[in-house]
Amino acid sequence: MLFSLFLLAIGLVYSIRIPAVQTWIVQRVTAYLSDELKAKVTIDAIHIEFIKTLSIKGIYIEDQHKDTLLYAAEINTSIEMFAPGQQKIYLSGIILNEGIVKIQKYPNEKGLNFKFIVDYFDSGKKDSTASKPFDFNPGEIALTNMQFVYRDNRYNDYFKGVDFEDIRLLNLNATIQDFKLDEDTVFASIENISFTEKSGFEIEYLNHLQNSLL
Repeated sequence: MLFSLFLLAIGLVYSIRIPAVQTWIVQRVTAYLSDELKAKVTIDAIHIEFIKTLSIKGIYIEDQHKDTLLYAAEINTSIEMFAPGQQKIYLSGIILNEGIVKIQKYPNEKGLNFKFIVDYFDSGKKDSTASKPFDFNPGEIALTNMQFVYRDNRYNDYFKGVDFEDIRLLNLNATIQDFKLDEDTVFASIENISFTEKSGFEIEYLNHLQNSLL
Protein backbone atom coordinates (compact mmCIF):
# COMPACT_ATOMS: atom_id res chain seq x y z
CA MET A 1 0.00 0.00 0.00
CA LEU A 2 2.72 2.47 0.96
CA PHE A 3 4.69 1.58 -2.17
CA SER A 4 1.60 2.21 -4.32
CA LEU A 5 1.09 5.61 -2.70
CA PHE A 6 4.76 6.40 -3.30
CA LEU A 7 4.42 5.53 -6.99
CA LEU A 8 1.26 7.63 -7.23
CA ALA A 9 3.05 10.62 -5.69
CA ILE A 10 5.94 10.24 -8.14
CA GLY A 11 3.48 9.98 -11.00
CA LEU A 12 1.73 13.19 -9.96
CA VAL A 13 5.04 15.05 -9.74
CA TYR A 14 6.07 13.99 -13.23
CA SER A 15 2.60 14.53 -14.73
CA ILE A 16 2.84 18.20 -13.77
CA ARG A 17 5.94 18.42 -15.97
CA ILE A 18 4.03 17.20 -19.06
CA PRO A 19 3.24 20.17 -21.40
CA ALA A 20 -0.41 19.14 -21.85
CA VAL A 21 -0.90 19.08 -18.07
CA GLN A 22 0.84 22.42 -17.68
CA THR A 23 -1.38 23.94 -20.40
CA TRP A 24 -4.43 22.66 -18.54
CA ILE A 25 -3.12 24.24 -15.32
CA VAL A 26 -2.55 27.58 -17.11
CA GLN A 27 -6.09 27.61 -18.49
CA ARG A 28 -7.63 26.86 -15.11
CA VAL A 29 -5.44 29.32 -13.20
CA THR A 30 -6.03 32.27 -15.57
CA ALA A 31 -9.79 31.63 -15.77
CA TYR A 32 -9.99 31.47 -11.98
CA LEU A 33 -7.90 34.60 -11.41
CA SER A 34 -9.77 36.62 -14.05
CA ASP A 35 -13.09 35.68 -12.50
CA GLU A 36 -12.00 36.29 -8.92
CA LEU A 37 -10.24 39.60 -9.55
CA LYS A 38 -12.74 40.84 -12.16
CA ALA A 39 -9.77 41.78 -14.34
CA LYS A 40 -8.14 40.12 -17.33
CA VAL A 41 -5.28 37.75 -16.52
CA THR A 42 -3.46 35.77 -19.21
CA ILE A 43 -0.42 33.50 -19.11
CA ASP A 44 1.28 31.98 -22.15
CA ALA A 45 2.88 29.06 -20.33
CA ILE A 46 3.87 27.73 -16.93
CA HIS A 47 6.84 25.44 -16.41
CA ILE A 48 6.88 23.64 -13.07
CA GLU A 49 9.98 21.94 -11.67
CA PHE A 50 9.92 19.89 -8.47
CA ILE A 51 6.49 21.29 -7.50
CA LYS A 52 7.80 24.50 -5.89
CA THR A 53 9.87 26.04 -8.71
CA LEU A 54 7.88 28.01 -11.27
CA SER A 55 8.74 29.70 -14.55
CA ILE A 56 5.86 31.77 -15.93
CA LYS A 57 6.01 32.93 -19.55
CA GLY A 58 4.09 35.89 -20.92
CA ILE A 59 2.04 36.94 -17.90
CA TYR A 60 -0.36 39.85 -18.40
CA ILE A 61 -2.60 41.42 -15.74
CA GLU A 62 -4.99 44.32 -16.37
CA ASP A 63 -6.21 46.81 -13.83
CA GLN A 64 -9.93 47.44 -13.50
CA HIS A 65 -9.76 50.20 -16.12
CA LYS A 66 -8.56 47.65 -18.71
CA ASP A 67 -5.05 49.12 -18.80
CA THR A 68 -1.88 47.14 -18.22
CA LEU A 69 -0.96 46.61 -14.58
CA LEU A 70 1.79 44.06 -15.21
CA TYR A 71 3.33 42.36 -18.20
CA ALA A 72 6.46 40.23 -18.04
CA ALA A 73 7.93 38.01 -20.73
CA GLU A 74 9.22 35.74 -17.98
CA ILE A 75 8.86 35.42 -14.20
CA ASN A 76 10.86 32.87 -12.23
CA THR A 77 10.22 32.05 -8.58
CA SER A 78 10.34 29.34 -5.94
CA ILE A 79 7.71 28.81 -3.26
CA GLU A 80 8.92 28.52 0.32
CA MET A 81 5.50 28.36 1.98
CA PHE A 82 2.04 27.99 0.47
CA ALA A 83 -0.58 27.92 3.22
CA PRO A 84 -3.81 29.62 2.07
CA GLY A 85 -5.59 28.29 5.16
CA GLN A 86 -3.19 30.34 7.28
CA GLN A 87 -3.28 33.21 4.77
CA LYS A 88 0.44 32.86 4.10
CA ILE A 89 2.46 32.68 0.89
CA TYR A 90 6.24 33.07 1.11
CA LEU A 91 8.48 33.06 -1.97
CA SER A 92 12.24 32.69 -2.03
CA GLY A 93 12.43 35.53 -4.55
CA ILE A 94 11.08 36.70 -7.90
CA ILE A 95 12.94 37.45 -11.14
CA LEU A 96 11.05 39.57 -13.70
CA ASN A 97 12.48 39.80 -17.21
CA GLU A 98 11.47 42.05 -20.12
CA GLY A 99 8.19 43.69 -19.20
CA ILE A 100 6.32 46.63 -17.74
CA VAL A 101 4.71 47.59 -14.44
CA LYS A 102 2.17 50.43 -14.58
CA ILE A 103 1.09 51.97 -11.29
CA GLN A 104 -1.67 54.54 -11.65
CA LYS A 105 -4.06 56.72 -9.71
CA TYR A 106 -7.48 57.36 -11.20
CA PRO A 107 -9.88 60.26 -10.54
CA ASN A 108 -12.48 59.68 -7.80
CA GLU A 109 -10.79 56.48 -6.62
CA LYS A 110 -8.92 55.86 -3.40
CA GLY A 111 -5.52 54.23 -3.63
CA LEU A 112 -3.52 52.89 -6.54
CA ASN A 113 -4.69 50.71 -9.41
CA PHE A 114 -3.56 47.47 -7.75
CA LYS A 115 -5.70 48.15 -4.67
CA PHE A 116 -8.35 45.71 -5.88
CA ILE A 117 -5.81 42.88 -5.61
CA VAL A 118 -4.76 43.89 -2.10
CA ASP A 119 -8.42 44.22 -1.10
CA TYR A 120 -9.21 40.77 -2.49
CA PHE A 121 -6.58 39.03 -0.40
CA ASP A 122 -7.30 41.10 2.71
CA SER A 123 -11.07 40.90 2.49
CA GLY A 124 -11.52 37.40 3.85
CA LYS A 125 -13.60 36.70 0.76
CA LYS A 126 -13.55 32.95 1.12
CA ASP A 127 -13.85 33.02 4.92
CA SER A 128 -15.81 35.88 6.43
CA THR A 129 -14.45 35.03 9.89
CA ALA A 130 -10.86 35.69 8.84
CA SER A 131 -9.42 38.67 10.67
CA LYS A 132 -5.74 38.50 9.77
CA PRO A 133 -4.51 40.26 6.63
CA PHE A 134 -2.99 38.04 3.96
CA ASP A 135 0.72 37.53 4.66
CA PHE A 136 2.58 37.62 1.34
CA ASN A 137 6.37 37.81 1.29
CA PRO A 138 7.86 37.83 -2.24
CA GLY A 139 11.47 37.71 -1.02
CA GLU A 140 14.04 39.53 -3.12
CA ILE A 141 12.68 40.89 -6.41
CA ALA A 142 15.10 41.24 -9.32
CA LEU A 143 14.10 43.41 -12.30
CA THR A 144 15.88 42.91 -15.63
CA ASN A 145 15.28 45.24 -18.58
CA MET A 146 11.86 46.29 -17.31
CA GLN A 147 9.79 49.43 -17.69
CA PHE A 148 8.14 51.14 -14.74
CA VAL A 149 5.34 53.65 -15.15
CA TYR A 150 3.74 55.81 -12.48
CA ARG A 151 0.91 58.04 -13.65
CA ASP A 152 -1.49 60.20 -11.66
CA ASN A 153 -4.49 60.54 -13.97
CA ARG A 154 -6.09 63.13 -11.69
CA TYR A 155 -3.82 65.73 -13.26
CA ASN A 156 -3.20 66.53 -16.91
CA ASP A 157 -0.73 69.38 -16.76
CA TYR A 158 2.51 69.43 -18.74
CA PHE A 159 5.83 69.54 -16.90
CA LYS A 160 9.16 69.92 -18.65
CA GLY A 161 11.81 67.49 -17.42
CA VAL A 162 11.00 64.73 -14.95
CA ASP A 163 7.25 64.91 -14.27
CA PHE A 164 6.63 63.17 -10.95
CA GLU A 165 2.96 62.75 -11.86
CA ASP A 166 3.89 60.93 -15.08
CA ILE A 167 7.06 58.87 -14.73
CA ARG A 168 8.29 56.25 -17.19
CA LEU A 169 11.53 54.44 -16.44
CA LEU A 170 13.06 52.55 -19.37
CA ASN A 171 15.69 49.79 -19.30
CA LEU A 172 15.13 49.43 -15.57
CA ASN A 173 17.39 47.04 -13.69
CA ALA A 174 17.19 46.78 -9.91
CA THR A 175 17.05 44.52 -6.87
CA ILE A 176 14.14 45.11 -4.49
CA GLN A 177 14.11 43.90 -0.89
CA ASP A 178 11.75 44.34 2.08
CA PHE A 179 8.82 44.94 -0.27
CA LYS A 180 5.63 45.86 1.61
CA LEU A 181 2.23 47.30 0.76
CA ASP A 182 0.33 49.50 3.21
CA GLU A 183 -2.97 50.51 1.61
CA ASP A 184 -1.90 52.99 -1.11
CA THR A 185 1.79 53.17 -0.16
CA VAL A 186 4.61 50.95 -1.40
CA PHE A 187 7.66 50.47 0.83
CA ALA A 188 10.88 48.88 -0.39
CA SER A 189 14.65 48.86 -0.20
CA ILE A 190 16.08 49.11 -3.72
CA GLU A 191 19.65 48.34 -4.71
CA ASN A 192 21.79 48.29 -7.87
CA ILE A 193 19.47 50.61 -9.76
CA SER A 194 19.90 51.74 -13.36
CA PHE A 195 17.36 53.29 -15.74
CA THR A 196 16.60 56.03 -18.24
CA GLU A 197 13.55 58.24 -17.60
CA LYS A 198 11.45 59.29 -20.61
CA SER A 199 12.64 62.90 -20.13
CA GLY A 200 16.21 61.77 -20.81
CA PHE A 201 17.30 61.78 -17.16
CA GLU A 202 19.52 58.74 -16.63
CA ILE A 203 20.86 56.80 -13.66
CA GLU A 204 23.71 54.52 -14.69
CA TYR A 205 24.16 53.06 -11.21
CA LEU A 206 22.67 53.84 -7.80
CA ASN A 207 23.79 51.60 -4.97
CA HIS A 208 20.90 51.97 -2.53
CA LEU A 209 17.54 53.67 -2.09
CA GLN A 210 15.20 53.09 0.83
CA ASN A 211 11.91 54.89 1.28
CA SER A 212 8.21 54.76 0.58
CA LEU A 213 7.96 54.74 -3.20
CA LEU A 214 4.46 56.06 -3.83
